[in-house]
Amino acid sequence: MARRFTLAEVERLWRRFATLDAKLQADADRMVVGSQAKPTKYCVYEMPADFDVEEFIASWA
Repeated sequence: MARRFTLAEVERLWRRFATLDAKLQADADRMVVGSQAKPTKYCVYEMPADFDVEEFIASWA
């Protein structure tokens, strides 16, 4: 990423994805089917309810 984006751009991207990141996390850790990784709070197979593309873009403001 460092070759493609400046630090300011990476920070801007993180801010823009912060709402989606928070909505993708569950309250408790869970195992992901088909993964040998450690349990995670992320819901990797489900998009958050009531959070579509328009709401994602609106969260950038």
